[in-house]
Amino acid sequence: MYLRILRNYLYRNRGKVYAQEPERFLDMKTLLLFTCDLEFSPEVQHKRFSNDRRLTKGCRILTDILTKYEINSTLFTQGKLCIRYPEIVEEFYRKGHEIGSHGFDHIPMTYFWPTSFLPRISPVFRRRVDIRKSKEAIYSITKREPISFRSPYLAVDEKTLMILETEGFLLDSSLYNPAFGRISYPYHPSKDDIASKGEMKILEVPLTVSVVPQRAIIYTRYPSIFGLDERQIEKTILVLRDLFGKLKYNFALFVTVIHPYELCSSIVVSRVTAFLEAMKRIGAQSLTFHQLMGEYERLEHH
Repeated sequence: MYLRILRNYLYRNRGKVYAQEPERFLDMKTLLLFTCDLEFSPEVQHKRFSNDRRLTKGCRILTDILTKYEINSTLFTQGKLCIRYPEIVEEFYRKGHEIGSHGFDHIPMTYFWPTSFLPRISPVFRRRVDIRKSKEAIYSITKREPISFRSPYLAVDEKTLMILETEGFLLDSSLYNPAFGRISYPYHPSKDDIASKGEMKILEVPLTVSVVPQRAIIYTRYPSIFGLDERQIEKTILVLRDLFGKLKYNFALFVTVIHPYELCSSIVVSRVTAFLEAMKRIGAQSLTFHQLMGEYERLEHH
């Protein structure tokens, strides 16, 4: 249904995206989940360097952005980073942001995952140990157990979601929405198929990406919202917001992801700023994942 409506609703012109009826759902309630994967920079993650200057610089920039736009953010935090840079995590938590889990050692949460360096294998027992260690590291700073999770590499499967449920997590945000034909709206997944609605208690909240694929040299990809240029960001917001209305959802939801080291690029900072300015113009409400739980239950059962 989603793909059929999208196909009938959009048309392309020289690679740009245009909405046919951008004015139709302007009054629709819009929620923003601005998230950050708080992890080491790639060169430190893979132990080429020990001092993570891009992490610390990016966190300073991120703090300024969140303060300027009064954003309530969720930071999916790597457990090992809590140990090496506890002051960074403590500062974000002190400012009112939610600290979610991003695992401990940044391992994929599927049995096999082809990373850009070497293929990674993560048996179920290793994933469980890693998740528990991340909870302990976060608790040592916040004195609260995290309830939200995002898998490294966005690599997650049904077995991992079942582990998360048993470990007390209430939300996961590890899926790229077009990969399974679903717009970024929360749902309870099936134990047999992570992409289908089912009986699990955990709430899956897919990431927001471009509605139109971009062709690379050997594959087609759906870039995240910050992978678009500023003009594409504006148009994608209009298209998605209208699409939420056409699909008769209770609210439009935008779930973003950024890494601190990415903010060392002025181009990325410009895109983030353009996106947040657009969110401000349409009156989007900024929420943490914990706050989303209450809002989702209230609107879905109203």
